[in-house]
Amino acid sequence: MLPELHYFYAIYRRNQHHTLNKIALAKKRIVYFYSVKKEEKRTLSMIERYL
Repeated sequence: MLPELHYFYAIYRRNQHHTLNKIALAKKRIVYFYSVKKEEKRTLSMIERYL
């Protein structure tokens, strides 16, 4: 492999990895957000039941 090609490939791989990490983080955030919302709803319904 040519050195320049190797260099560009390394950058490409790093960017790809970075993108995958970003996607994984976003997914975690979304899952966390939804679980928090679900928890809030459950808490609210429990409170309403006791009122």
